[in-house]
Amino acid sequence: MKMWNDHFSGHAHLYAKARPTYPPELFDWIAGIVPHHELAVDVGTGNGQAAILLAEHFKHVAAFDASEAQVTQAAAHERVTYGVAPAEEIPLSDKSAAVIVAAQAAHWFDLPRFFEECDRVLAPKGLVVLLSYGNQQVSAEIDAIIDILYSDILASDWAPERDLVESGYASIHLPFDEIKDRPRFEIALDWPVEQFLNYLRSWSATQRHAARTLMDPVCVIEHDLRDAWGQGTQRVVWPINMRVGSV
Repeated sequence: MKMWNDHFSGHAHLYAKARPTYPPELFDWIAGIVPHHELAVDVGTGNGQAAILLAEHFKHVAAFDASEAQVTQAAAHERVTYGVAPAEEIPLSDKSAAVIVAAQAAHWFDLPRFFEECDRVLAPKGLVVLLSYGNQQVSAEIDAIIDILYSDILASDWAPERDLVESGYASIHLPFDEIKDRPRFEIALDWPVEQFLNYLRSWSATQRHAARTLMDPVCVIEHDLRDAWGQGTQRVVWPINMRVGSV
């Protein structure tokens, strides 16, 4: 049995302020294909980004994370109830939810157990939505600098689960009827360099490297990154990968 490894509690505050936000259009689309709009579930909720967007379309959202520190940082919303629970043990009744969303989180789950929970908790025709975003793109010059951090400095610090993100979740066996006719979405944000540096420092591999070496690895590229970024903002784009299954 795969045990949950906590990759983010130690920097939950940084994670909450540094991670990119999803486009509302993505959740408009999800809401448009579910059978009803009573209850949505967000597992691995982190700072609640997906939960808040789901709340625009559902009467109630139940959002869970195995990390109490993450849940403590989650954004409040009148239709969102947060709880501490792993995705493999969703504390909801059978056949109660219209959709279960895992946003940039499913690669950390024990997927067979998680899918069993989805089958239990989802109402007939309910959906499982697995979202991930790939490596960001800024410009050729900046991307090359970031790759020094990502591929060289942090090469041995990425958890094996990162491979699932690299594949766009394509290698995950989804034991449901898959919906393959779906639009493409991306995250596109205009960020100053300070925001982007915070994002790099929120990576699990960055935190693991810092704990192992007692050195902030982002400092190695920070000077060159600041020079290439300039004084204003840069458009940062993350492609969104999605797997959608109907029970």
